[in-house]
Amino acid sequence: MKQLFLESGTAGIANDNERHIRQLADQNRAKQIEQYGLTTFVNHWEGLPLFNSQRQLSEKSQRFMHQQRINHNPVNMANSLRYFGTGIMPSWWDQLSQLKIPTILITGKQDIKFTNLNQKMNVLLPNSQHLSITGAGHNIHFEKPKMFTKLLNQENIHEN
Repeated sequence: MKQLFLESGTAGIANDNERHIRQLADQNRAKQIEQYGLTTFVNHWEGLPLFNSQRQLSEKSQRFMHQQRINHNPVNMANSLRYFGTGIMPSWWDQLSQLKIPTILITGKQDIKFTNLNQKMNVLLPNSQHLSITGAGHNIHFEKPKMFTKLLNQENIHEN
C-alpha cells in the first residue's frame, strides 16, 4: 500500500500577513548566514526552543548533529531559507481535503507547535492518522531513530 509519511510537517501559513512576516524573517536568517557564517547561525539556531528536546540526547549525538548542520554549504542554506522556507510555501490548508492517499502525520509530543498543526491537518485530511511520539521533539528521525524507522517499516499502519 502506498502511503505518505510527513514528519513535523505543515500545510503552510494560511494568513497572508503572517506568511509575509515569515518571509522577512527567513530573508534575515539568510543574510545572517552570509554575514556571520554558518557556524554562528547554527549555534543560534540550535538554541531555539524548537530544539530543546535535543538537549536531552547524549553529548555524542548532539555533537554529531551539530557537525552535520555546520557541514552544509552556506550558500545552499541561505538559498533554502530564501526560496523554500515556510514563508514562500503556499498555503495548502484549503486543499487538504482533496488529498486521498493514506497519510501518516508524525510529530514529537514535545513539539507543541507542530503537534497542534498536525492535529488540525489530521481533521482536514480524509485518510490520515496522527502519531505523536513520546520523548521526541521536532526531529523524530534523529531523536528516536529506532521508533521512527519502525513506524516507516510497518505495513498498513494506517489501518491499525
